[in-house]
Amino acid sequence: DPDCDGDGEPDAWEISSGQENDCNANAIPDSCDITSGYAEDCDANGVLDSCDIENGSDDDNANGELDLCEIARGDFTLDGCINGADLAILLGLWGIPNPPIGDISGDGMIDGTDLALFLGRWTGCP
Repeated sequence: DPDCDGDGEPDAWEISSGQENDCNANAIPDSCDITSGYAEDCDANGVLDSCDIENGSDDDNANGELDLCEIARGDFTLDGCINGADLAILLGLWGIPNPPIGDISGDGMIDGTDLALFLGRWTGCP
């Protein structure tokens, strides 16, 4: 029997006993889907992003990615691109303490660090 996490307990037993979640019903514990890279958990909450979305988390552009993760990367417009439109939003919130979005570094303010991180993620889509 498969034991993806190597703990000596078969995956099927861990799932059926409730020790592991399998929200996408692929018979592989979600934790193994995440660690193997098979499924995303961009917000690191231990739940597959696809299951978060099924359970009501925002995916306003219906691209299968959590909006909060796209915004955290710098795609503030949720158009799949990190470009001038997003830069305008970043600069518009510059210096505001605890801005609603744009604080990519997580230090409570949009500043040069955030701009550097943002530019490093630039995709420049049309």
